[in-house]
Order: sequence, then structure tokens, then C-alpha cells
Amino acid sequence: MRALRMIGLAAAAVAFAATGAGAAPSGPFSGFHLGAVLGGGWSETTWDAGPEGIGGDNLGLGGFPAAGLTTGVISGARAGYTFQAGAFAFGIEGMFVGTNVDGQIECGTDQPFLYGYICVTDLAGLATMTARAGVTRGNTFLYGTGGVAWAFQRHEVQEPYFGVISWGVAAETARGWTLGAGIEQRLSHGFSLRADYSFVRIGPHEVVLDSPFFADSPMTLTQNYHFASIGFDFRFGGTTATQPPENPGGWAFEAGTRTWAGVSRFAWDLYHPYVAGEQLSRIDFQGPLLAGEAFLRAANGGRLFVNALFGTGATIGGTLIDDDYPPFTDPFSQTLSVLGNGRTTHASVDVGLTLGEGERWAAGAFAGVGALLERYAAFGCEQLAGGAPCAVTIPAFVPVITQTSIWGTLRVGVIGQVSLTDRLWLRGEATAIPLAFFASEDNHWLRPDINPLPLLGRGYGIELQATLTYEVNETFSIGVGTRFGQLVAPGTAYFPGIEEPQTTTSRRSGVFLQMSHTFGG
Repeated sequence: MRALRMIGLAAAAVAFAATGAGAAPSGPFSGFHLGAVLGGGWSETTWDAGPEGIGGDNLGLGGFPAAGLTTGVISGARAGYTFQAGAFAFGIEGMFVGTNVDGQIECGTDQPFLYGYICVTDLAGLATMTARAGVTRGNTFLYGTGGVAWAFQRHEVQEPYFGVISWGVAAETARGWTLGAGIEQRLSHGFSLRADYSFVRIGPHEVVLDSPFFADSPMTLTQNYHFASIGFDFRFGGTTATQPPENPGGWAFEAGTRTWAGVSRFAWDLYHPYVAGEQLSRIDFQGPLLAGEAFLRAANGGRLFVNALFGTGATIGGTLIDDDYPPFTDPFSQTLSVLGNGRTTHASVDVGLTLGEGERWAAGAFAGVGALLERYAAFGCEQLAGGAPCAVTIPAFVPVITQTSIWGTLRVGVIGQVSLTDRLWLRGEATAIPLAFFASEDNHWLRPDINPLPLLGRGYGIELQATLTYEVNETFSIGVGTRFGQLVAPGTAYFPGIEEPQTTTSRRSGVFLQMSHTFGG
């Protein structure tokens, strides 16, 4: 791809010019670097068909402009060159990430109970070429970024009434601009840990939908992407100490990554608005979950410590079971759909105190905040019991239900560790979540009367984690662990003209492999 070639050539040219000119590295952040990136992205995409509507036929239904959320995971690589002059550092960097950032929104109608369209955006990849400049203090580099971005994406308009057929498709490479900020912490042996945020603006720009049924339709799209990522870089040049960098401030750090595999489940139960406790339906998503995480632990010479975690992943397959109960659905109905394009992003920050410690043990307590974004997408429909609504099987390529949810949590807990041998440590964490705020949007793509269906709730939860780590040397550790978490939120489903009680449950459990690097202290 031309954008990738431009990024590679520009990064190589900058590195060659800097080294060829005899520019000597003047600090720990100078030199050519390569890195790996993992993160999450989300966007608000706005579609506008103009006064002519889709296919040149204005049906008079309204529904444009229409805006909706896209979410997903990003991963890829970056390369660049940085020159440090005293406390100031600047350079250039190219990055390419593959993504599964996508989303579906209802468009083409703003009238209830009438079918519109399904507008789909799929971001397959993103390339950026940015300048990076900021200030350093010791082994820390705080910087801002700005430059050019290229989005490799696909857009489609689907029509749900006649079996979800494609009414138009457009694939494009769109150019925009990006601004961001980040922090880089030098470790040892040439490695550094980075955390970045980037805003990417694409458009407004025009795409033309190639339709087999109508005249090609021009659409105006505007996209505001947000990306949060973590990553490790390796620097060729500069100061590459073979021991952890000195840290006169007295803080000790542990930075690491995890590869997480488990099972994710999201369900909500709907109840009768006037008969307490009478269940009307249950939506139950569940499937395997793969995720990547980065964590940072910091402790000063006293009792204070800070733990931060960021993770993102995707559901790989799975099922949706949709149950409807009498008296509203008689006889009982149960349907099966398959999951695809699911994703999750989570983060937390805790601050705590060490309450006691010895040579081979330590214990403390903490409090903090957390967030969880979940999206499940179900396709096709097979009737397992009863006679409706999928008595005629809906093919597995047809979107039927998408559930997008966000949780905000308050956290309190205890943490402890004990040395089993000179190099083997067992660490445990128990977190209570006394308050969890929940908001969700349920899209029943084949039911215009409840597309979308908002859900709100407030509840509680728990999280348990155990990790066994082995110290390979003074700075590097590997480990295995397990985690279980659950959130429960009673609340309300806002159907048109009526509010109905509901209870939402989110649960995840699994195991992980981790590696970490210690420095400072």
C-alpha cells in the first residue's frame, strides 16, 4: 500500500539523515526505534445521504444525517527516529495498525415502527505519519504528536426488510489528520514502555456506494476516531543501559503485558412492568474471549502504591440464546444465533497503602475506579423451541441483534503476596465493586419498533485474581494467573411508551500468561 511505503521511506530517510550528518545521540531517547502497539479504538461515524436519499430516491422518511458508534481492537507496529537535545526531544514516526473497529447504525428513517437501513462502517487498517515533540525528565518522555492519517475502510448500506440485502458498498483509502499525546518510560537494555492517545479526523468526505439495484449513491461521511494504546519500543542508539535506569525519586516500577484467554458472558432479563418478578424474556450472549493487557505497578519508598491496567480483546465465536416466556409469548420460544465481531475494552486505576510487610510477604488495601466497554453482535436465527420468531431460519450472515454496553465502577479491595521460594511469588487480589453504573443500547435489526432499545442500571460486582510469578533475573519475571469477575445491574429497559424492569449481568473468567520488567527503586 502506498501509505505504508511512504511511512517506511520517511522513517528511513530521517534516520539516515540524522546518522549521516554525524548527529551524535545526546540522551536516552535518541536514536532509531521499532515498536509494537496494542490498543482499542472507537469512533462516531456520521452518514449523510443528502436531499436525494439513497439511490436518488427520497422516500421522505428522514433519518439522515445518522450517527453511530464503532468500536474495536487495534494492533500493529511503528518505527521512527528521535533526537534529544537536553530536556527537549523531537522526531518523526510512522505507524500501521490493523483493526476490527466497526459498527452498525440504523439510518434512513427517523420514524418509529418503520424500517430504515443498516449503515455499516468497517475500519480494516490505519496508517499515520506524525511528528513527535516534548520534554524529558530522566527516563520519562512526555510528548505531543500531530500529522497525517490514512484510513483503509469499507462502507455498506443494508436493507433489512427483504432479508438484509446489500444496497450499496464502497471501499476506500481516506486521508485525514491526527493529534495526540503520550508518555514513554525508558526501561533497560534499550526497551521502553509507552502509552498513547490519538484523535483521528476523517472527513467530511464523499464516498459513492456501488449498488446492484439503484443508481450509485453519493454519501458524505464524517468520522472522529479515538485510539488508546500501549506498547513496547526497542531503541537502536542513545543510552541503552544494561541495568535498570536510576530513579533518584525513590519510586519502583513493574511494567508488563498479559495474554488472556477465557469465557465472556453477558445477559439481561426482562420483567413484567406491572407484575413483580414475572419474567418476560432473557437475552444471553456467551463465547470464548481472547485479550491483551498491559499493567503498571508503582510504589514509593514508603507505603503508597498505584496499580493501572488497560486491556482490549475480542470474542471468538459463541452463541446468543434468546428466550421469550408466557404470557406475552405463548408457547415459550427459544432461538439460537451465532456471535461475530464481538469486542471488549477494560481499564482500571487503583491507589493503595501497604498495611504490613516482611522479607517474604506484603499486604495492602486499595481503592480506585474502572471502566468496561462490551459489544456483542449476533447473526442469523434458528428456532429451538416454540413457533416464532425464527420458524423460517434466518441465514448466519444476517445481523439480528447488536448489544453495546459501558460500565463505570468504583473499586475497593485487598492485595497480598507471599514468597514460596527465593524466586517464586504468589500474589492475590480481591476487589469488591460496591457501585457500578451501566448503560447499554440493544439493536434488534429486524424489529424497527425496538431499534435501538436503551437500557440503564446501577449495581455492584466482584473481581478475584491470583498470579504465580517466577523471577528469571533481577529485572525480568514471567507468570501465570487466573481471574474471575462479575457485574450485576438492576435497572430499566426503555421500550417505546413504557418502561420495564430489567437486570443485566456481565461475567468473565479465564487464565493468562504474563511477563514483566522492574525498574527504578
